[in-house]
Amino acid sequence: MAKAAKKKSAKKKPEKKEKQPGIALGKRLRGLWPFNGKSKRSPGSPSDELFFEMLEDGLLEDGSKGDPEPIESDESDEPETTQEEMVLPDTWPESRLHIVQRIWGKDFLKPGGEQSVIDLIKPMALNGDQTVLDIGAGLGGSSRTIARETGAWVSGFEANADLAIAAMELSKMAGLTRKASIKALSLEGPDQKAKSVNAMFSKEALYKIEDKEAMLAAVHETLRPHAQVLLTDYVEIGSGEISPEMEAWTTSERTPAHLWKLDTYKEYFESRNYRVHVAEDITEKYYHDVVTGFTEFSNTIKTFRGNKEMEEWSVKEAEFWVRRMAPFESGKLGVCRIFAQKMD
Repeated sequence: MAKAAKKKSAKKKPEKKEKQPGIALGKRLRGLWPFNGKSKRSPGSPSDELFFEMLEDGLLEDGSKGDPEPIESDESDEPETTQEEMVLPDTWPESRLHIVQRIWGKDFLKPGGEQSVIDLIKPMALNGDQTVLDIGAGLGGSSRTIARETGAWVSGFEANADLAIAAMELSKMAGLTRKASIKALSLEGPDQKAKSVNAMFSKEALYKIEDKEAMLAAVHETLRPHAQVLLTDYVEIGSGEISPEMEAWTTSERTPAHLWKLDTYKEYFESRNYRVHVAEDITEKYYHDVVTGFTEFSNTIKTFRGNKEMEEWSVKEAEFWVRRMAPFESGKLGVCRIFAQKMD
């Protein structure tokens, strides 16, 4: 008589572990830095465990073993402008500006750089007969990219007045004084004539504006009928409870964050007679851009090894982005993309 086949006990699938905030980016950064040695806590230094775990493998030499042997810098890798060529705001000293552009690309202070702007504007099909508003222009990299790629006339606006001056100097040096002008952005909105603009572009800038409705209403007045709006921005996800990750991020930001939800943006534009073509979460793509930026940065960082000021700014920028990405990884913060068209 044949033996009854033994029933195979169903294997219990391992439960998925929740992502611990900040760990993913921290691990990536830990493996990228060429600086050796252990970091020590010093008075006034950040106290969050996340940053010190990231530094555990040694992002910055603490001086106990002497200065590392300097490596000659590749001049071709240096930014083309210097502090003598443009005015730099106090919050963006030359060394910091140098580091940030190494991470995100020349003329850019945000993840994705030039290629991200090119990809974002493709659906807009802009041309040389059109005018564009760029809200949150930073150093003007996005404004100049739009002007060069499409031929459109771009008016960039940046909330940091000193940064706007620096951005305008760069446009002058690029021969784009009129094609990509940069001005300071006032709380009342962009200084543009009514119904004179064909499109509005904004990349991770509106979250800093407390009264977004007033700003968007001011932009609305400048837009012609059938004008396009393309924006990306940080958005709140979930119930709105302040998590430790969100609190650490908001306290480390230079300016307070005033977050909307993705649905809030969608409802806002629909209620004002815009056709919303796209309202999507692009957090995964944004996170990839951050990791890619730091990965590519690690390939050039050793060119200024031994320069304490540059090393310190590298670590500060890494710390800043680990804190910023922690609420993304905990699922409390995201990035949205909105593409809409004004219907009247």
